[in-house]
Amino acid sequence: MKLVFVLAAPFPSHQGTQVYVRGLARALQARGHRVTVVAYDLGEGDPGVEAIRVPVPRGYRRMRSGPDPHKPWIDLRMAAMLSRLDADVFHAHHVEALAAALLARRRPLVYHGHTLLGEELPTYLPRFRRSAALLGRAADRALPRLASATVAVSTGAAHVHARWGCRDVTVLPPGLDADDFPPLAPRREEHTLVYAGNSDAYQRLDVLYAAMTHLPGWSLRVVTHDPAGFPPGTPLSVARSWADARALISRADVAALPRTLAGGYPVKLLDYLACGVPVVLSRGLARGFPGEVPVDDGDPVDFARGVREAARITRRDWAPVLLRSESWDRRAAAMEAVYERVTAAPGAS
Repeated sequence: MKLVFVLAAPFPSHQGTQVYVRGLARALQARGHRVTVVAYDLGEGDPGVEAIRVPVPRGYRRMRSGPDPHKPWIDLRMAAMLSRLDADVFHAHHVEALAAALLARRRPLVYHGHTLLGEELPTYLPRFRRSAALLGRAADRALPRLASATVAVSTGAAHVHARWGCRDVTVLPPGLDADDFPPLAPRREEHTLVYAGNSDAYQRLDVLYAAMTHLPGWSLRVVTHDPAGFPPGTPLSVARSWADARALISRADVAALPRTLAGGYPVKLLDYLACGVPVVLSRGLARGFPGEVPVDDGDPVDFARGVREAARITRRDWAPVLLRSESWDRRAAAMEAVYERVTAAPGAS
């Protein structure tokens, strides 16, 4: 099957959505499909799949998520490029990519929601929180209904899409590639709490920093590929590769996942656990995996309690089972079933 992934963002990068897109694309490619990713002409590293680059303005180097005055014009270029492409299925990731694919009249079209815009957009526009939430919810409600099928990364988001009239709603969480997690010699550093990721507001790092004041004797390690935006004095470890990040995560005593948005599914949850590190996370994000310690959303005192509880977990042998049960190959098999349904539907092309 010839598949075109549409991503209105840089690709590849270390950010969650791009990691997801690359993992799913590579797994589908390994199962015999031809996958092409249409994305911005920006990226870090080898995409691992064929990529078509959408030109960006000269000097434009923004890798971060969030609103940007240049993005609408880049997305219009993307729509023009998509209008000249053919595929068995067009697979749009995030609302902006869906809008570009709809403008290009590409069919059949699968929408893949990696978050709910009504939840996330206000975190980027705190001065206009109410208006941003209304705009985001309007986009979440109107555009996905125009797709042939909808994929959500979390059950909560899937329920929202189904309630708003989307067709053929499927839940497809992120996956893992066992090749990315070779066995590591245990080098646990006690009373070390690790956070891996960026400094975007939706990550709720304010909760993490406040929790540290209730954890005397603990040290925080922040592992990131993008040090911008972290407060001065943050103990940063800049990882130049996934191998670097994995080594830093694996040595920690406990991992932190303070974000509270339930519409998405943080890729770092599986990464932490596959590294053999227990995770303290908001109750709304818990998935019932071994090694999770859920705490009250946005509560620094309870987060600190969870860190102390996680540190008492002595048996940390869940990673091999997780790598099998949550593999990208399994995710790709489930995605194939969606493609088969939309291509078999009347008027699919």
